[in-house]
Amino acid sequence: MLIFLGLPFGVALATHKVASVALGLGATLRHLKESHLERRFSLIILGAGLPGVVLGALTILQIPERAPRCRWDF
Repeated sequence: MLIFLGLPFGVALATHKVASVALGLGATLRHLKESHLERRFSLIILGAGLPGVVLGALTILQIPERAPRCRWDF
């Protein structure tokens, strides 16, 4: 959807990843409040997943939108 609004692929992907984590965090907090989840397990998942999503979003933003053409001279 974000691509159709004119955002470059990398920005749309990074935005989607960060938004997905925010939605997951909100859902996790709600379920923790209702005691449907184990706190320790939730903290492990968030602790492992959150840095991965941030690192992935930052990495995708470093990749150029169009790679230069490879030209082989033999």
